[in-house]
Amino acid sequence: MAKITRKNLNKHRVELQTLLSKYAKKHNMTIDVGRITFTTDSFRFKAEFVNDFRADELPLIETERSAAEIKRHLNNTQTPVGCKEEWIGQTFRTSPRGGLHTITKFRPNASKNVVVAETERGTKYVWSAAEIKNYLGV
Repeated sequence: MAKITRKNLNKHRVELQTLLSKYAKKHNMTIDVGRITFTTDSFRFKAEFVNDFRADELPLIETERSAAEIKRHLNNTQTPVGCKEEWIGQTFRTSPRGGLHTITKFRPNASKNVVVAETERGTKYVWSAAEIKNYLGV
């Protein structure tokens, strides 16, 4: 192989891009050839192959519900740590003159404020489990 220069490096890049694109197409992927570094006797490049898999092409499972629907259902039915299922529907006040808040649901994916409570006017607030325990006197 001849001495590597910037000029012939571009030729190598085009040839590699063509070969790798054929490989990626065969395996239902896309490719992105990134930055190339070189010396006079070697070169190195970064290539990223991305699977063209799409979640909406998932086959339906036996229950005829997609994986996304099942995950959404599980997330909506889990009870976060520190919370109790019987809290749903209970009311509390944040101060003696404050309005009533009714606990409507939990947010299992949230890290801190996992309880959703709604006021009489329909405004929704999120609270931590510790705050709710304090307001409910648990």
